[in-house]
Amino acid sequence: MKKIFDGMTPDQVWEYIKNLSKEEQDKLLFELDNDDMKKIRKKNPQYLVGIKFNIPLFNAEKQMYVCTSVNEMALTPGGKDYLISLSEVKQSYSVPEKITVSLFIPHTDANGEPAHVNMLELRENNRTLPLTKVMVTKSKLSSLGGLKKVLYNMAKSI
Repeated sequence: MKKIFDGMTPDQVWEYIKNLSKEEQDKLLFELDNDDMKKIRKKNPQYLVGIKFNIPLFNAEKQMYVCTSVNEMALTPGGKDYLISLSEVKQSYSVPEKITVSLFIPHTDANGEPAHVNMLELRENNRTLPLTKVMVTKSKLSSLGGLKKVLYNMAKSI
C-alpha cells in the first residue's frame, strides 16, 4: 500500500480519498496493486457519508440530502440495524432540514425475510415524526444505486 496510508485506519483512508479531486482519485486507484484494491473496495456503510441523495419529500422534485453519518445500532438477532442521518442541501423548497433512515437488514434472504426501511423527520429536541416505511428485498439495498432508488421511491409515496 502507498506510504501515505501507513498507520491510517480504513475509515481514515476513505476520508483521505474522498477529499481528493476526481483526477487524483483515479491516479491513486490505478497505481494500487490488486491486493490494495480489494481492501479499499470492502463494503462499509461509512462509505455513504458525504454522498448526496435526491429525496423529493412533499413533491420537491430536485431536493437533495447529504448523508452526515451512518451508525450501526446494536446487533439484532437475525440481522443488523443501521441509522442513516441526512441533512438538507439548502434549496428553495420547504422540506425537513434533517431526516433519518433506519434500516433493518436480515442476515439471510433464505427464508424471504424482507429488509425494513423507515424514514423519519428529525425535529428539535430530538423528536421524530414518521414519514414513511417500506419493506424491500435485501438485494434492493445491496448497492448505492439500489439504496438511492428505494429512498427516492419512499419520498415519492408520501
